[in-house]
Amino acid sequence: MAKKKKYYLPKAFAELTSWLRNFIETLAEHPTRFGVPKDVFDDLEEKASEFYDANIVADSHNAGKVDKALRRDKANTVSKAVRNVVNRYLRYNDDITDDQKVNLGIPVRDIIKTNIDPPKTYPGMTLRINDYMNISISLREPGSKSKAKPYGTIGALIKYDVLDAKPLDHTQLSRSVLATRTPRIIRFPASERGCTAYISAAWQNEKGETGPWTLIQSILIP
Repeated sequence: MAKKKKYYLPKAFAELTSWLRNFIETLAEHPTRFGVPKDVFDDLEEKASEFYDANIVADSHNAGKVDKALRRDKANTVSKAVRNVVNRYLRYNDDITDDQKVNLGIPVRDIIKTNIDPPKTYPGMTLRINDYMNISISLREPGSKSKAKPYGTIGALIKYDVLDAKPLDHTQLSRSVLATRTPRIIRFPASERGCTAYISAAWQNEKGETGPWTLIQSILIP
């Protein structure tokens, strides 16, 4: 029988709170936050704070179903943010030792499959307006009706930016997020409403390697 993979983020709210506090404090204590950009770290810290507040309210004696539902929503939101940070900046970072990863509470590199080649295909990408200031990005194998990711990939790395002119390629896009599910919703700040967002994506494997990038697409932020 195959050994069940252990999920590193705790499911219990109390344990998740402790895990998050340790993870964020360990990142903050490192001079460069192990390569996590300040804006990404600040966003993660804000989402964690919102979860802490919702957890306190949901644990109070007069908490109702709405309070408990909000806690679950905040827990899912911060957990998704953590996974993006870990997969994008930490898990495959050769400059972080196994001991440091253990201190952060994330998987060490020896569980990563080493016989996985870089992705050879690029994802089919469809952009849609989702809601006020939200863009929906659907990703799948070209010609496939399934939402399944290609074998050996953990999702698609999306690079995007708001620019005055169309960039030459994905290297000129400064923002990024890892999409482990499709569609992926990206929310833009109110100050960028009416501006043009440029977006490209590539499949990413378990070693952090990306395949070919899609052609850059653009969409007006609602």
